Amino acid sequence: MPFLLLSCLTGAPRLEQAVPSAPAAAEEPAEEGTFRLMSWNLGFGGLGQGAEFCPDGGHRLIPSPARQVRLNLEGIASELSRWRADAYLFQEAALPSAVNHGQDLLAALTRSLPSCWRSYSPAVQLRFPAVDIGQATFSRFRPRAVERLELPLEGRGSPVRQRQHLLVSRFALPGRVRELVLANVHLSAFDREARTRLRQLSAVSAFMKAEEARGNYVVLGGDWNLMLADTRFAHTTKERFLSWLHPLPEGFPPPGWRKLVDPRTPTVRTLERPYVAGTNFTTIIDGFFLSPGVTPVCVRTIDLGFRFSDHQPVLLEFRLE
Repeated sequence: MPFLLLSCLTGAPRLEQAVPSAPAAAEEPAEEGTFRLMSWNLGFGGLGQGAEFCPDGGHRLIPSPARQVRLNLEGIASELSRWRADAYLFQEAALPSAVNHGQDLLAALTRSLPSCWRSYSPAVQLRFPAVDIGQATFSRFRPRAVERLELPLEGRGSPVRQRQHLLVSRFALPGRVRELVLANVHLSAFDREARTRLRQLSAVSAFMKAEEARGNYVVLGGDWNLMLADTRFAHTTKERFLSWLHPLPEGFPPPGWRKLVDPRTPTVRTLERPYVAGTNFTTIIDGFFLSPGVTPVCVRTIDLGFRFSDHQPVLLEFRLE
């Protein structure tokens, strides 16, 4: 689920890139071999196990105390050191603001992944109060190009008007014209009857078909804010806190594409109260979609008990045909 603030977006969309402080030896992915990709919505550093958040029915506008935010950032860094990947798709990365008690999550990620190329593009960017939250992609390989593809905005009646987008990274493959394309995805959540999500999904589908027509290898990963699997995890959350929940519609993904999720482990929990296993509603809204030519090896959700975010990281391993 996204960060919610009853305010308007300001500023033009931007895209920032940074080179690694400790470059890796290889700047291009090998043509053969297994790639490992992580997707994780980090909840701007403020949505760990003890958090509750008023947009989801909780009692706090600032969801966690400062000490807990610091522990969240330390925990995220520790997990990244345990689960090494070739690329990382982060949603709700964040710069310092009141919602995370001035902690710079994006800088902490950069320190944790010093050998990675970094790109960042905000979805929420406010002048007052100062808030900057968005998507960040880190990769061991140097991207040929990085693009921000805007998705449809929510209507004027919505309390949230985030600039949801795809953060697209393109990688050259030695000896091939085809590219490896990684798209970092974060769709809307609180739009009425998922109307905006369906429009956004239509735009994502058009992107997928266009890249397939170019012959590229494409992997999209992130927080889709739609149920990607029919789950039955135990909970006692009341129905009124689940109005944001909608299934992935029929007809998506396009023919020939594959959906990859780990059906055994939830990826998101509700924030109407601090997390206790078996009480908060949990489901699977984080996962991957793979184009023809991309062969999955395995997918796994890392069960952290929602200690450091209201989402859990998902790892995908794949090969290129």
